[in-house]
Amino acid sequence: MDFLQRQGIEVQGIPGITAASRIAAELGIPLTHCGVANSVRFLTCHSRKGGTDPLFVAENAADPDSTLVVYMGLSTLPSLAVKLINHGLPPDTPTAAIE
Repeated sequence: MDFLQRQGIEVQGIPGITAASRIAAELGIPLTHCGVANSVRFLTCHSRKGGTDPLFVAENAADPDSTLVVYMGLSTLPSLAVKLINHGLPPDTPTAAIE
């Protein structure tokens, strides 16, 4: 929206369901599941200030009791996985990569 508005194009946001919730439901992946995950976190793997660190909040995101949804993360997936494991997320944590 910001890009389009800077180009002089009028844009209107319409409230709806986030893509992460919709695709998870479509694939039968619960974002919160009784006894498995008690919360969900939405993050991006791109630094807003142009940094090179793919997930600068990994120490807070590596919560085995939360579902972590990462937008735009496929290009940084290998370093993201290592970073989350180094911050305490168990290596056998169930995952799904969806493009």
